[in-house]
Amino acid sequence: LTFDSASAEDAHVETVPDVASSDTEEEDRSEAAAAAAAAAALPPLTTAEEKELKAFDLDSTYGPCLGLTRLERFLRAEKLQINPPPSVREILHRVHPTSPSAQAILSGKPGVVC
Repeated sequence: LTFDSASAEDAHVETVPDVASSDTEEEDRSEAAAAAAAAAALPPLTTAEEKELKAFDLDSTYGPCLGLTRLERFLRAEKLQINPPPSVREILHRVHPTSPSAQAILSGKPGVVC
């Protein structure tokens, strides 16, 4: 196998910008901005509501919460007829899905299985 250095010098490699990638990134930024604006428009939860969500998170009756949002865990418990508190569902329907309040208090903590 031989390599012709003259042909390598004559070769010209042209790079083409990845337009699809930049469009996708721009759409992602737009969606993130829209989600942030929607979350900011919602009224903040009261201290009592936050306490109720934390109590729901820590109650093992409703099963583990690893990899689930609070609403997903609530719906799973409801499907399994464990009867989670209806007030938790009401609170969660007022919370934007990307809000920290939509996540269990222990989710995302290293080494924690809730």
